[in-house]
Amino acid sequence: MSFASIQSAEYAAKLLKEGKPELINQQPIGTGPFVFKSYQKDSNIRYTGNKDYWKPEDVKVDNLIFAITTDASVRMQKLK
Repeated sequence: MSFASIQSAEYAAKLLKEGKPELINQQPIGTGPFVFKSYQKDSNIRYTGNKDYWKPEDVKVDNLIFAITTDASVRMQKLK
């Protein structure tokens, strides 16, 4: 399932001009409390706390990891 997100039109246009539209999902940009660190397809997404975030007290963890589980039955077992 894909999820919608808001992306910079200028950044997307730049990637299209460079012939690298796939990088919009692999090298995202933003201004939130976390900074994208790495992405391993079908494995995980890693972020670090954004030390320059405008409200530093909201950055309560140094590292944030989203584990990706592609197998639905394994995903269900992890929830139990």
